Formats: sequence, structure tokens, C-alpha cells
Amino acid sequence: SRMPVQSDFQCLLISDCEDFLISGITVDGNRRSRVPAETSAHAMELRSCRRYVLQRVTLLNSVTDCLYISSASKEVADTSRHNQNAFFIDCRFENGFRQGVSIIQGRGIRFTRCRFAGTNGAAPAAGCDLESNERDVDGAIQNVVFEHCKFETCAGYGLLVASAKNPNLIDVKNCEFVNNRKGAVSWNGDRGALIDCNFEGFDGATAERGLIDIGASSTAGRLAIVRPSFSSIRNQD
Repeated sequence: SRMPVQSDFQCLLISDCEDFLISGITVDGNRRSRVPAETSAHAMELRSCRRYVLQRVTLLNSVTDCLYISSASKEVADTSRHNQNAFFIDCRFENGFRQGVSIIQGRGIRFTRCRFAGTNGAAPAAGCDLESNERDVDGAIQNVVFEHCKFETCAGYGLLVASAKNPNLIDVKNCEFVNNRKGAVSWNGDRGALIDCNFEGFDGATAERGLIDIGASSTAGRLAIVRPSFSSIRNQD
């Protein structure tokens, strides 16, 4: 019988582990044969893990998120239980229902040559969503780097940085954003940068607001945009 789509039915759950490598695996959430839902039935969830590497890992067709990064602790002030020092290299997160990747709590996370593609189904439908819970401490997400990554064909934004608890030190370097329906980047973080990124495909008729949308929250706006390039941009008629 098919795996239920309900809370705590992740395809792969890794909790409280340190110093490990996962390489060359594919986790297929079998979305065609299951009914997607906004619950914790992710393709993979990493809880309170430290010093690890995922390399050439493909997570696809998830009935919720392809990857969910969070803390196993209910003590929100215990930042020692947040995911720390994580490296994702040549990974793919494709055809997720709600998100390609959700980061709820995490520090020192780096994505290199990863692909976030085709998220569709339920809002926010982002390639990657950095969004803490309201009960978390300030800075529950910090020091996250994307380098040489591609965000494409998502129904929402390619990259969404929410305002909750002031995520900061979010750097995006040499990345491509291609044909994401609502826009390339939604920015409500504290501090960060878009450096040498390429933005391709934007239709003002379907976009949420702008290609790069900087929010109006009290902390948003400290975003450096350095040497961007743009192509195939169409404003709303």
C-alpha cells in the first residue's frame, strides 16, 4: 500500500546525527500516486544535525517539501540544536508540492551547484524558502550561502527569504534564476547579497510584484545587488 500523506511520514528522516556523508541517492516521493498535502510528509527531513555533507542527492516528486531542515528541540532558545555546518553539493530538488527546500532553523549552510526546480501545488511554491517560526529566536537562520545554483520554473519565487526572526547573512553568488512565475527573489531578510547572478525570464502579468521583490518590513532592505544581468524581461502591458 502507499505511504500515508500525514504528519511524520517522511520518506527519509535523519535526526540528531553528526559527521556524516550521504552521496549518490535518489528519494522519489511518488507524487503521481499519492495525494499531496501541507503536512510533514517530506521526501527528506534533517533535524538537529551537524557537520554533514549531501552530495549528488536527488529529492523529487515530494507530496510536501523535497527537503525540510529544522530543529528536533521544542526549546526554541536552544540554538545548539539547530542544523549547523551543512554542505549540499550537486543536489537536485525537483517537483515539490509546497517547497523545494525549507530551512526553518539552521546556521552555516552552503548549497553548491544545486538545482531547485518546478515547485508547484501549494503556496509559497518556492525553490527554496528560508522561513523561521514566529516562536523561534532572532537569527534562527543565518550564514546561508548559495553558489553556482539554479532556481527555475517554480510556481512561486525561486528564492524566498521571509521576515520571521530576521534571517541574516544570506549570500547568493553566481546563481541563475530562470522563469520562476512569481519572480526570482522575494527578500525580507536582515542582511544579504546577490552577487554576479543572472535573471532570465520575467512576465509582469503573472509576477507577484517585481523580479527581485524587497519587502517593506522594518528589517528588510539590507540587500546588496552586485553586477546582476537580466534577459527576457517583459513588463505587464
